[in-house]
Amino acid sequence: CADLIVMAADARIGYMPTRVWGTPTTAMWVHRLGPERAKRMLLTGDTIDGVTAERWGLVHAAVPADALVRRPDGSTLLWRVGGADGKTVAEPVPVQVGRNFGGQLEVSGALEAGDRVVLEGNERLRPGQAVRLLEGS
Repeated sequence: CADLIVMAADARIGYMPTRVWGTPTTAMWVHRLGPERAKRMLLTGDTIDGVTAERWGLVHAAVPADALVRRPDGSTLLWRVGGADGKTVAEPVPVQVGRNFGGQLEVSGALEAGDRVVLEGNERLRPGQAVRLLEGS
């Protein structure tokens, strides 16, 4: 269990064992999603993407997988776009990568819904480095 959960926007989450073993006896899905959505997930084995999981309140933020940067020391971070005084700069946000669900990673860290993250060129950024936002981002 994590305090904040971040998920790749294009990742998939669901309860796939339903398709093999049937409906589990757990109240976690009902507590987190409400009865209708929980029944959909538990009875069908359907999956949802990170954006839907964020909208439903299952994760705190959905970020593109390309936003994750793995460091040589084994740590992982994202670069959040922030700044003051009219400057747009990159701020490192350490994240913890949790369990792997068939290629989908559980990520927790200090991100909020609506935070912007750097997607391209993020491997060589330095804290406070100026970044340029593209139209429509």
